[in-house]
Amino acid sequence: MRKWLTIILLFGGCLVSHARLPEDWLLSRFHYGLEWGYSQCLWLHRDYNITSVEGYRIYEKSQGFYLKPNGMILGRVGYPLSEEFELSLLGGWMGTGKDNRFFPLLMRLSWYFQEEGFFAHMQGGVAWHTPASGGFAKMAGTASAGSGYRIGLGSGLNLDFIVSARYLHDHPLIPNPEGPGNVLDHNIRKNLAEYLSLDFSVALSF
Repeated sequence: MRKWLTIILLFGGCLVSHARLPEDWLLSRFHYGLEWGYSQCLWLHRDYNITSVEGYRIYEKSQGFYLKPNGMILGRVGYPLSEEFELSLLGGWMGTGKDNRFFPLLMRLSWYFQEEGFFAHMQGGVAWHTPASGGFAKMAGTASAGSGYRIGLGSGLNLDFIVSARYLHDHPLIPNPEGPGNVLDHNIRKNLAEYLSLDFSVALSF
């Protein structure tokens, strides 16, 4: 038991220290990061069509400015495809609109024009919607694109400032207009919410 514990501890020490990893080892090429941000929702398009308990339809369609602020925090694992391009997988938590919480899983492609300075990125993926009222709504889809500025802090550590325009396609829960709770799935004929947001974030990566 002690032998295996020693092996596990030594292996873990290697993972957290790039200096101990052979330069040609696969895991030594991965990059890691943590990103914090502020999201300003700007626009909402809402469209739903439901059937009431008594059998008549209730239809609502609206769009316009929707100024709701939110936060986000994401973890990132990236792999450099070349000196300029990096492909990353991100996951974490983000808010959109009012009382909407999402756990996203995103794929990001970043284009670094140079080691430090401006870069561009685009990303897309899915997000699990967890309303403030509890439970889970249907999975949402999201995509964004933007640019950033990278500052090298030394020893492989970088500080990134990122601005992105984000689109989110959601199917949120619909409050029951005839009583408590939400409209049941078999009474929903159409349910769509589309959000446009502007995101500002700061990331540490190494």
